[in-house]
Amino acid sequence: MSKLHITRRTALKGFGAAAGTLAMPSILRAADQVKIGFIAPLTGSEAILGIVQLQCYQLAIDHLNAAGGIGGREIISLTEDDETNAKSTIDKTRKLVADDNVDLVLGTLASFERTAALSVTSRAKKLFIYPTYYEGGDCSPLLVNTGQVPNQQIDPLAEYLTANVGKSVYVIGHDYIWPRGSTEQLKAGLEARGGSLAGAEFVPFGMTDFGPSFAKIKAANPDIVSFMLVADDAITAVKQYHSFGMKQPLVFHAWDEVSLGAVTPAEQAGILSSQGYFQQIDSPANNAFTKAFAEKFGADKPINYIGVSVYQTAMLYAKAVEKAGSVEPEKVVAAISQVEVDGPIGVMRVEAGNNHAVLPNYLAKVNDSAKLEILQKNEPKPPVTSCSL
Repeated sequence: MSKLHITRRTALKGFGAAAGTLAMPSILRAADQVKIGFIAPLTGSEAILGIVQLQCYQLAIDHLNAAGGIGGREIISLTEDDETNAKSTIDKTRKLVADDNVDLVLGTLASFERTAALSVTSRAKKLFIYPTYYEGGDCSPLLVNTGQVPNQQIDPLAEYLTANVGKSVYVIGHDYIWPRGSTEQLKAGLEARGGSLAGAEFVPFGMTDFGPSFAKIKAANPDIVSFMLVADDAITAVKQYHSFGMKQPLVFHAWDEVSLGAVTPAEQAGILSSQGYFQQIDSPANNAFTKAFAEKFGADKPINYIGVSVYQTAMLYAKAVEKAGSVEPEKVVAAISQVEVDGPIGVMRVEAGNNHAVLPNYLAKVNDSAKLEILQKNEPKPPVTSCSL
């Protein structure tokens, strides 16, 4: 139960629609339970991000159970560490599905983790909800994507860059689907606005010396450099950027509050980021959320978009189950596009035709004190996907 000791009335008032419940369908009996399997990288190179996902998930379960669970059913939570590894993701998802018989698999971070988990849940006909922004285009009847896709995250960035910073961009990214797919989207977004992709290099995980890559950038002489790296390698690249004499403005749309404490203020000053949420958003829902998070985990603990997305996605799932009057995957998917939840991100809702969410976007810049300052808010956009269901 929650450390906040909040009553049902307090939870509903403090978190509005995010913690609200519908009239309780008779099929959802108080003696029943809802089993959620949460999976994230809690060890390995992405653990710095996976831990925040887990914290936000735990807060969501606290708030839901304190408000009566889902339709009167207590939530039983099972957590697995995918170890930032595709094989482990498959093994842990199989455990959640086959041994624990969960009603929902929620989580994963990198696209290779999502693909690995989906290979299990789709075969088992289990519902899988992926809460992280990604390169787009992954559609399956029992997959719901609640993170941003490129037209919501990358297109606003391309528009801002070409209008305010420069026309040509050089990308360094990891060699897997998210950086490659995102680079293609960035290239299209730049060209649609009179800009261009000056070059792109995709590197293996575990890079310790980005000097050769920076030498290629100097030769190409772009206006802007964009990183599409993850976790530990991302920190390494940012630390080395200015030490190699790089002068171009640095864009890193994955840079967030969790990254701020990993490098010095001078090393990250000026980085431009594009996310669906930043911690300093001033809204009643976000103020209540950040207060509750600080009370549970400490005021010094950072919150980022992919963490908050887990929180709000859990709330959306709860409303969909209540709307459906069932935890059966097909019924929940049919219901999830008929509900919405207002939370720290704003209003989150899913489109029935593609199972992706309508979401806002924010552009921010790291200042000299290593704080992200919001430059621009973009209103919620429907997702543009390459598939329909």
